[in-house]
Amino acid sequence: MRRLVKYLAVLTVMVTLVMTTSACGKHKKAAKPKVKTTAEVKNGTTTAGGKGSASSDVPLRVGCSHFDKKFNPFMAETEADRQAVELTQVMLFDRDRTGRIVEQGIDGEQRKYNGQEETYFGIADVKVRYKRKAGYTVYKITLRDDLLFSDGEPITIDDVIFTLYAFCDKDYTGPSLLKKSQIQGLKKYQKKKADTISGIRRISDYELRIETDGFDQKMLDKLRIPVCALHYYGDTTKYQYEAGQFGFTRGDLSSLRANKNSPMGAGPYRFVKFENDVAYYAANELYFQECPETAYLYLEDMTKLASGNSPDTAAMVSEITGDTVDMVLTPIAREDLETIMAANDNGKLDGKTLETRFMTDSSYRYICMNSAQVKVGTSGFSDASLALRRALATVISACRGMGQSEYGELLSLVNTPVSMDSWLSPKQYGEDETAFAFNAEGERIYRPDDDIEIKRKKAKETALDFLEAAGYTVAEGKIANVPLGGTVEFTVWMQGGEQNPLYGTMIAAAEDLQELGIILNITQITDDTVMKEQLQSGKQQIWCGTDRLDLDPELMLQYGQAEKGTVNKASLTGIVDARLDKKLAKVGQRVKAESRIKTTDAVYHILSEWAVEIPAYQSRQVWLMSSDRIATDTVSKEITPYYGALREVHRIRMNKE
Repeated sequence: MRRLVKYLAVLTVMVTLVMTTSACGKHKKAAKPKVKTTAEVKNGTTTAGGKGSASSDVPLRVGCSHFDKKFNPFMAETEADRQAVELTQVMLFDRDRTGRIVEQGIDGEQRKYNGQEETYFGIADVKVRYKRKAGYTVYKITLRDDLLFSDGEPITIDDVIFTLYAFCDKDYTGPSLLKKSQIQGLKKYQKKKADTISGIRRISDYELRIETDGFDQKMLDKLRIPVCALHYYGDTTKYQYEAGQFGFTRGDLSSLRANKNSPMGAGPYRFVKFENDVAYYAANELYFQECPETAYLYLEDMTKLASGNSPDTAAMVSEITGDTVDMVLTPIAREDLETIMAANDNGKLDGKTLETRFMTDSSYRYICMNSAQVKVGTSGFSDASLALRRALATVISACRGMGQSEYGELLSLVNTPVSMDSWLSPKQYGEDETAFAFNAEGERIYRPDDDIEIKRKKAKETALDFLEAAGYTVAEGKIANVPLGGTVEFTVWMQGGEQNPLYGTMIAAAEDLQELGIILNITQITDDTVMKEQLQSGKQQIWCGTDRLDLDPELMLQYGQAEKGTVNKASLTGIVDARLDKKLAKVGQRVKAESRIKTTDAVYHILSEWAVEIPAYQSRQVWLMSSDRIATDTVSKEITPYYGALREVHRIRMNKE
C-alpha cells in the first residue's frame, strides 16, 4: 500500500510536468518540421542529386549483420535487411525513447526520458477509443497532407490502405503481426467470404478509420508499419477503393515482391545500389524531418569479422580505427572494454579515436524461487513461508552489485521484470525502488548509492528479522533452531557456472547466508534444454534464469494461471493469488497510458510480496563510432532499444568534408 500511495503521488507530479514545465524552467516545444523541396520535382519524378544539407560528400559508413538481400518492406525479415529498408521508409507511427507510440505526430508530442524533455514527431495522428460495452475499439488515423515519397509523388491515405491490405493478405509471410490482428472483417476477407475488410474505412484523402473487436494492447505496435508507395510497389490500375480493389490481386503478393528489391519510400535516404555486401544510399531531399546532414551512407555487412558465432570486437575496433567503417552496434564482452580503451590515447571508452554509446538489450537475468519448495510447513502461501522467501530475497538482492562491479557498464541493475527503458518501467515515471531493500514495515534499509558492503550488512540484519517471523529461532546473529517443516539448506540451479553473470551474485549471497546459518548449494546445469527439463519436474527450489524482456509485456501470459500442458512464471513459482489474477485481467484492457502504468505497477507490487522473483540485470550492447570522423555530438546521446543511433540519422554530421 505504501508503494502504491507513493506511486500515485509520483504519477500526479509526472502528469503535471508533462502538461506544464519542469523545475529547471520551461522547455519550448520544437517547431513542426516542414517538407523542404530542395530537389527539382517534375511530373512525379525527382532528379535529387543526393547532396546533404551540409553539402558533405564524406559518406557515413555503418556496419550491420548479414544481409539476406530481401530489400523490400513486404519481405525483409533479418535485422540487416530491415535496417536496409527502414533507411528508405517512414513508419505510420513512431515510438519515443521509452517505446511508447507517438499518437500526435503531426504537431509533435513532448515526452520525458531520464529527466530530459524531447519533442517527437511523426507522419500521422491517431485517436483511440475503446467502446467497452459494445466490445470494439476505434482507431482514427489522420495523415499529414504535405508528405512526398523520395521520387516526388505525394503520400495519401490510399498508400496507407494499400499497405494495410498487403500486410493483412493471406499470402503475406513476413514478420508483421497485422495479419493476425482483430480488425473487424479480416478473417472473412482472408477466407474470401467478403470483398473488403469491414474494419478498414477510408474517410478522406488523409483520414482513415480502423475498428477492431475488443481491445488489443499491442494494436498500435502492429499498426507501426512502413507506408509503402502504391504507385511503386502496387498496381494503380488495380486500386479502386469503392470497388474493393487495393493495388494487387488478393491472395497473391507476387507482384509486390517481383522486381522490387530496390526499396523506395519517404525515409531519410534513397537506396542507390547493393554491391559486394554493401548497400549504398544518397540523402533524400524530400524527407519531412529535413534533408540529412550527410549526403551519402553505406551499410556494410560486418559478419566477415565474426569469430565463430560471436562478433570479433577487436577486429571491429581495427576496422573503425583503420578508416573502413564509422559506426557499428555490437554485443560486447568484459575483455572487449579494454580493447576499446587501449585504442584511445586517454585510456577511456570515449576519446579522440573511439566513442561509445551503451544501449540496453532485451536479455534479462533473474533469480526465482518455487513457493512449493521454498516454504515453512506444508503451505507455500503462509505468512511464515513468505517471510522465509523475503529473508532469502533480501540477502540475494543486496549482492547483485557484485555482478555490476565485475561486468561494469555491460550490465544494468533492474528492479522489476520489465525493460528499464520501457514506458512501463518505474524508472521512467518516478523513483525506481531497489528490489527487496525494505524491512517488514516498508522502511528502506539502505540507499541505492550505498557501498555494497553496507548493503550486504543491512540485508543480513533484516533477513534475521524475517527469519524470526518465519518461526526460526535466532541467537547471536545466527539460526539456532528450525521450525517444524522448515530447512536451512537450499539448492540453486545455474546454467553456465562461472560464465553466468549471476555467478558472482550467488556466490556472495551464499557467503552471507552461511553467516546466518543457511546453506546454498549451487549446482551447474549444462545447457538450456536440461534446464527446461529440470524446471518442468517441479522439484526446483531456487534457479537463475534468463528471459527476453518485452517492450509491452503480456503479463497474463507470464503470471496468469497457465493452461494445462504449458508452463510460465506462475506455474514454475507456484503463484496462486486472486488479487493478482484480477489485476492481470485489467492490464490488457487499459487504453490510457496513466491507467496502464498504475495497473502494471500494482501487478509488480503483488509479485514482490510473493518474493518468488528477484530481478537482477539487463544486458547492454554498445554502439562503437569513430570520434575522429563523426561529429559525435550530432549522434543522439540517449539511445534505447526503441530509439537507436540511426533514428536521428538525418542529424549525423561528419567531421571531414
